[in-house]
Amino acid sequence: MKHTLEQFIKHIALAIVIASGLIMSYIMYELSLTKESIGTSLVNKVVDHTHHELKDFFVPVQNLLVTAAVQTKIQGYHMMDTSDFDQLFILVIQYFPHLSSMGIADDQGYEYDIIKDSLEGRGLIRIVDIEEKG
Repeated sequence: MKHTLEQFIKHIALAIVIASGLIMSYIMYELSLTKESIGTSLVNKVVDHTHHELKDFFVPVQNLLVTAAVQTKIQGYHMMDTSDFDQLFILVIQYFPHLSSMGIADDQGYEYDIIKDSLEGRGLIRIVDIEEKG
């Protein structure tokens, strides 16, 4: 009887050791999945932040390049007509969201203003000519 009791206890202990090993293996497997998930999440967070920072840096540069390309096609300001001003100023207002209007004036009282319109690529134009209208 004592021998069967010892064997029973050994079998119970062996079953507990095997069950503990299985449970520990499952926990290690779940931990490896969690580790991979957290690592991917952290890398994605850094990549998104970096992308946002680079976009904040390069969008103004890109906008300057677009407007500079238009400026190179236009002759000097003194030779510009209203369509040239429209082409340049509306583009600048469109690509620089902190600007709501632009204007140019001379010492004879001529003033040409473009104000941002609600329609993309359009502007409200106001021409003031003191010489002509008094």
